Amino acid sequence: MDATTWRQVGALFDELAALPPAVRPEHPGLDAAGPEIRQRLDCLLAAHDAPDESILDRSLDDIVRCLTADAGINLGKIPERLAGRRFGNWRAVREIARGGMGVVLLGERADGQFEMQAAIKVLPPGPFSQRQAERLRDEIRILARLTHPNIARLIDGGITDDGIPYLVMEYVRGMALIRYCEERRLAVRQRIELLCAAAEAVAHAHRHLVVHNDIKPANVLVTDEGLVKLLDFGIAGLLTTEHEAGRPAALLRCTPAYAAPEQFVTGGPATTHDVYGLGALLYEMLSGRRLRDGRDTISLLLGREHATGVAMPPSDCVRDRRLARHLKGDLDVICRQALAADPERRYPTAAAMLTDLQNWLALKPVAARGGGRMYRAGKWFRRHRVAAAAGGLAMMSLLTGAAVAVWQAERATAALAQTTVALQRATKLRDFLLELFRAAAADRPRDQLPDTEELLELGAQRALDPSTAADDDRFGMLTTIGEVYLSLNRVEQARPLIDQAVMIAIDPNQQRPADLAYALRQQGWLAMKERRLDDAERSLLEAESALGIPPAPWKSFAAIRAIRGYLEIMRGDNTRALAILEPLYRQMQQRQAEQVDDRLRYNVLNPLAIAYRLAGKLEPASSLNREIVPTVRRLYGTESLRYAVTLANSASIEIDLGHFADAEHHLGEALALYDRIFTGPAEYRAAARHLQARLLLYRGDYEKALHEMSVSSTEWARASGKEAADYDFFHINQGMLLTRMHRWPEAVAALETARRLLDQQGKTDNETRTHVEALLALSHCMLGDAPAGISILADLERRLNGRLPTSAEYRARLHEARAGCQSRVGQPAAALSEIDLALAAVTQPGRAVEIADCKILRAAALTALGRRIDAQNELVEAETLLLDLNLTEHPALQNIAAARRDLSAS
Repeated sequence: MDATTWRQVGALFDELAALPPAVRPEHPGLDAAGPEIRQRLDCLLAAHDAPDESILDRSLDDIVRCLTADAGINLGKIPERLAGRRFGNWRAVREIARGGMGVVLLGERADGQFEMQAAIKVLPPGPFSQRQAERLRDEIRILARLTHPNIARLIDGGITDDGIPYLVMEYVRGMALIRYCEERRLAVRQRIELLCAAAEAVAHAHRHLVVHNDIKPANVLVTDEGLVKLLDFGIAGLLTTEHEAGRPAALLRCTPAYAAPEQFVTGGPATTHDVYGLGALLYEMLSGRRLRDGRDTISLLLGREHATGVAMPPSDCVRDRRLARHLKGDLDVICRQALAADPERRYPTAAAMLTDLQNWLALKPVAARGGGRMYRAGKWFRRHRVAAAAGGLAMMSLLTGAAVAVWQAERATAALAQTTVALQRATKLRDFLLELFRAAAADRPRDQLPDTEELLELGAQRALDPSTAADDDRFGMLTTIGEVYLSLNRVEQARPLIDQAVMIAIDPNQQRPADLAYALRQQGWLAMKERRLDDAERSLLEAESALGIPPAPWKSFAAIRAIRGYLEIMRGDNTRALAILEPLYRQMQQRQAEQVDDRLRYNVLNPLAIAYRLAGKLEPASSLNREIVPTVRRLYGTESLRYAVTLANSASIEIDLGHFADAEHHLGEALALYDRIFTGPAEYRAAARHLQARLLLYRGDYEKALHEMSVSSTEWARASGKEAADYDFFHINQGMLLTRMHRWPEAVAALETARRLLDQQGKTDNETRTHVEALLALSHCMLGDAPAGISILADLERRLNGRLPTSAEYRARLHEARAGCQSRVGQPAAALSEIDLALAAVTQPGRAVEIADCKILRAAALTALGRRIDAQNELVEAETLLLDLNLTEHPALQNIAAARRDLSAS
C-alpha cells in the first residue's frame, strides 16, 4: 500500500475508534474510501474492540495478514486435509496447530527404516523458481546444522511435487514458557534460569549466522523435565522470497506483540531483534504483564510510534513489596537495556545479555548497571559473606599480633554465651508455660482445668504482647506456639506469631542468624500450607542465606533444604525436588549419628521417597520407606496419626510394585489405626480406602473394589461437607473403575455425571477434567459409539492446544483414549503411536491390568496393519504380566482370551 493510502487509513481509524461501533457505518469518510482502505480499517477496528487480551492476541496474525495481503504469503493456499499425506520420508498423522507462518502436523517416519515421531511444518506453497527452491534447500541444510540441547532440531525438509515446502523438526512435548512459569508459580531465580537457557540457544544460533526473528512465548517451550526448547529457528527467513522487500514482508516475519520497533519499519534479519524478543519475554516473566498490548501494536502498524521502550519497569508492575524489591535494580536495568528502542543502545548480542543474566544469578556485577566501587563491593560481599568475615578477622589478628589466640578466645566466649542464652530461654519458656497454666486454672475445680485450646489462645495473646517480656524472651514463646498452630493446620492463628518472630529476629542489633533462619523457615512452611509457593521459596532461601554457607550449622541447613524439597513436589517439579533432596540424603548418610536425629531423618527421607515414587523410581522409594517406618515408630509411636499415614504411603508404593500381600498388611494396620483415631468422616481414612479399592481392582476382585471405592468417596465427600451424589470425585472414581472393568454403559453414565458436576463448579480446564473426558471418550468408542467419543476428544484437543497433563497416569489415559477411538475409525497406525505413548507413561508392574488393556489395543492395531505375529506376542506379554503376579483368576485374562479369538477369526 502506498504511503498516501496508508495515511488515509490512519486518519479514518482515529476518527472511527473514538465512536461507538454502532454508529461507525454512518461516518461520511467511509463513502469515499475504497474497498482496500475499508478492509484495513475493519482489521484494525476488530482488534481495537476485542474484549480481552486473549482475543487480541489471536487476532494479531489475522491483522497482519489482512494489512499485508499483497505480500504474497497466503495460508489459504495450504490444503485443509493433510493427514495421511507423504512429505519425503515422513507421513502426516494429524494436525496440531495453524498459525501465521504455516500449519504444524504430527508426523511419523514412513519409509519403515525406524520408528520416530516428528513435527512437520507445512509452509504456504509456491510456485517456486529453480533458484528459489535451491535457496530453500540451502537454508534447510544450514538450519539442520544447529545442534544445541535447547533448540528443537531440524531433521529434514524440502518441497513436495505439488510445490508445498515443508520442514520436519524434532517433536517437542512442552508448555509455553510464560504459562509454564505461571502454572508452576516459579520463583524469580527459576525464571531467570529458564531464560538463560533460551538465551544460550539464541547465542549459539547467532554464532552460526542464524537469526530467529520471531521470539515469543509460543516458540519457547519447557518440557515436563524442565528443559527449554526453542522452536522455529530461521523459519521466518525461509518465507522471504527474492521478490519480497520492505515493510509488509518484515511484518510477516515477526509477531507484532513481541517484535522490535524497527521491524515495523525496515524489517530484515538482525541479532538485536532477537535480543529485543528475549527482553520482551523477560519483562513478561518478571512483571506478569506483556510489554505491548493490541492497541500498542496497532499504533506501531499505523506508523505512529517507532520508539517503544519499557514504559514501566517490572518492579513497578508487581504488588508484592518483597518481590518489587527483588526486581528493582539489576533486573529492571537488564530489561531496560534489552528493550531499548534504539538498537544501538540494546545489548549488542544475545551472548552479552546472557552474561548479565548469569552474573545476576551468581551475585556478580551486571554490566548494564554500570555501578561504581560500592556496587561492586556489595556484590563481592554477598558472594563471599563467610570469606569476608574470615578476612576481617585475619586483618584484625595481624594488627593485634595475636591472631589465633584472639580468634579462639572469641569463639569460646561466643559458644559459652550461646549456651547460656539457650539455657536461659529454656528456663523462661518453662516458666512461661507454667504461668499460663496457673493463670488459666485459677479458682477452678479440678474437673474444669484448662484444655489445650484455651492454653494456646492465652499463650498467643501473651506472646504477641510486647509488655509481657523482652523481645529476646518472646521470640521463643512466639515460635513455640506458632509451631504448635502450624502442626494443627491453624494457619490463621500461626501467622501473626510467626511474622512477629521474624520481625524480632531480623533486628540488626540482635545478630542471631540461627533465630532468623528458624523464624523464616516457619514462615516458609506457613506459606506452603497456604499454597503461596513463591512466597515460601523466598522465605526459605532467605533462611539459608541467614545461616551462611554450609556445612555450619548443617542440621538447620538440612531442615530448610528438606522443606524446599517438599516445595518442589507441591509444584509438581520432581526433577528439582530430587536435585535438592538426593545430595541432602547423601550428606546425611556421611554425618555422625549425633548430627542426625530421627526428626531430621524423617524430614529428609519422607519427601525423597515421595519424589522417587512420583518419578516412577519405585525400588528406591520402597527402600527409603523401610527406613521411614521404624523412624516414625520411634518418633511418634504406633498409635499416632503420622504412623498411620506412613503405613498408607508404604502400601501405595507396594501396590505399584505388585507386592500386594505387603500392601494389604500395611493398609489393614493403617485403617484399623484410623478407626481408633477418628470418630467421624476423615480424609486420611478415605484416602486409605481409595488405595484399598485400587488394590482390589488390580487383584481382580471387581465387586469388592467398587464397594470400597464407593465407601471411600462417600467418606471423602462427607469430610468435605458434601453429599456423595453431588461430589464430583465420587462419580470420577466409579467411572475410572468401571472403565477398567470394561463395563462401558455404566462407565459412561458415571463419567457424564462427573462432567456435569465439573461444569457446575466451573472446572472446565484442569487436569481432572481432561482425565474424565479421556475416560468418557474411550468408553463411548469401546461401546461402539465412535462419533460421540471422537467428538469429545476433538473438543478436548482444542482446549488442550497441544498441552499434555503433567500426571503420568492422566497422560496415559489420554493416549489410551486416542488409541481406542482411532482403532474404531480405521486408523491403526495412529492408534499404534498413541498406545506406545500410553505404555511409556504407565510402567509400574502392579498395574498389570492397565498395561494389559493397552497391549490388547496394541494387538488390535498390529492386526489391522497385517502384523499378526507381533499381535500374538503382545497378547502373550499381557497374559504373562498377570500370571507373574499370580493373578490366575483375574477377569482381565478373559479379555485377553477374547482378543485371541478375534485375532484368529480375522
